This record gives sequence, C-alpha cells and structure tokens, in this order.
Amino acid sequence: MNRFKLVLLGSLILSSCNTVIPPQSEPQLINTSGYAEKFIDPNMLVISLEIFGKSEQAQLAQELQANEYARIKTAVETFKIKKEDFITENMTLNPEYRYDEKTQSQKTVGFKVSHQMRIIIREIKKSGEFIDAISSASKIDHAGVNISSIAWDNDTRKEVSESLISDAVADARKKADLLARAADVKIQGVHSINYVEPSFGGGREVNGGYRAKMMAADVSAPTELSSGAIKIRADVSIQYKVD
Repeated sequence: MNRFKLVLLGSLILSSCNTVIPPQSEPQLINTSGYAEKFIDPNMLVISLEIFGKSEQAQLAQELQANEYARIKTAVETFKIKKEDFITENMTLNPEYRYDEKTQSQKTVGFKVSHQMRIIIREIKKSGEFIDAISSASKIDHAGVNISSIAWDNDTRKEVSESLISDAVADARKKADLLARAADVKIQGVHSINYVEPSFGGGREVNGGYRAKMMAADVSAPTELSSGAIKIRADVSIQYKVD
C-alpha cells in the first residue's frame, strides 16, 4: 500500500471517529389504565388457618401441634378433601418472650410451633360443617386452630379474567383518546402494556381473625356460611406513544 493510500485511510478513520451521533430523544407518552369486571357465583371456599402448639419445652410444643394437625387431617379425610387442596404454606418454631422488670430484659418463657395452611372446600355447602369439625373441643390456650381468613372464589377465575382483557384494553384506549384530544396530540401506537395475573383464592373474604378453636364449646348449632356473587376483574396498564 503506497503512502497516498495510507494517508487517505487514516483520514477516513479520523473522520469516522469524529462523527457525532445525536442522542435519541425520549418518547412522548400517555400513561393510562383500564379495567373490566364480571360477577359470578363462587364454587369453592378458601380457608387460611394456623395450627399451633405452645409449651415451655420446644419438643412438647411440637407434639401438641402434631396432635392438632392429626385431628385436622382426619377432618380433611372425612370430608374427602383432595390432597392438592390441603396445602402447607409455612411452618415455624419460635421462642416466646416476656419482659422481666427486674432484669429489664426479655426472658424466654416457652416455644410456639405455628403451621400455616390453606384448605380449599369444593363442596361449599359443607363448609360450615367442616369449620365445626376442625374447631377444638375445649377452650385451651396451648394448642388449637386459628382461622385467619375465609374467602369465596371460583376455580375459573383465570379464564374469566383473561376473557375480560379485551374490554380492559378498550377502556384504557378510550381514556388515552380523551387525554390525547385534551392535550392536542395524536396517538401513534402502544409503547408498553402490563397485565397482572389474578391471584388464586382472591375472592370475597369474610371473618378475618375468626378463632375456630374457641367456637365449638360455645355454639351448639351448626355454623352456616352464606355467600353472594364474587367479582372478577382484569386490569391493564398501557403507555401510548404520541406526537
């Protein structure tokens, strides 16, 4: 390669290196959200509960909890609840403390085993009877069952929610069109879209903090749980590009 070609090549490389690329401007966006909802009848009941045992000794606390668990499992089998509807969500063994005024410090007074579970009742007509069955036979503080929530739901929630997506998107677009006209801009297209999958067991909830272990000793009549329609909703968030 002769001297002239080398000089020319070097000039081209230098020219390329000195080229300034203008920064890309941020897109102008309209942010909107849309939703659609439908009411349907529930076909299942979701019970969230805690099975617990407490004692000064950790081993005894575990034994007390295990006895309560065995009693609940017997009720589950009696009511023919499927294995996949009898779900362990968490289990803990923790010390319990009491503040000592003399030493001005926390003192360990015992241990508590807590077994959090979720039970799904498909035959909702039997739900009150099942709650009576899992209630403790006497008022005791060292072992039992706490029901934290009871919620009606429908196992077609996912399919129903997905069928509402088109209407939810249309609702978001309607709002975007109103905003665009008010701002005197034109919508060019969708920049991003987000849809949140509906959670299972997220239907209408009642009786939060209901204490099942205190119930059987005081109430002789069977428990009745009535339900109405549950609302299923689809939500979307959309960003539209405008100019």
